[in-house]
Amino acid sequence: MIDNWYIDQTMVLVFIHITKQESMGKRITLVLDDVLITKLRKIQAEMIQKENRSVSFSEIVNLVLRKVLK
Repeated sequence: MIDNWYIDQTMVLVFIHITKQESMGKRITLVLDDVLITKLRKIQAEMIQKENRSVSFSEIVNLVLRKVLK
C-alpha cells in the first residue's frame, strides 16, 4: 500500500491511496478539484449517450489519463 500527497501540474491537491485488487488493477483514492470532476462527469455523460451503455467514472478517469500520459 502506498499513501502519498502531492500537488499536480494544475495545482490540485491529490491524495493517492493504492491497494491491490484482483483482476481490476489497483484501487486509488483521489481528491479532485470540483472543476475537474465536472469536466470528467461531462465526458462520462457524453460517452454514455454516444455508446448507449453504462460507463463508470473510473473508466473515464483511466481513459483520460491514458490519453494524457501517452
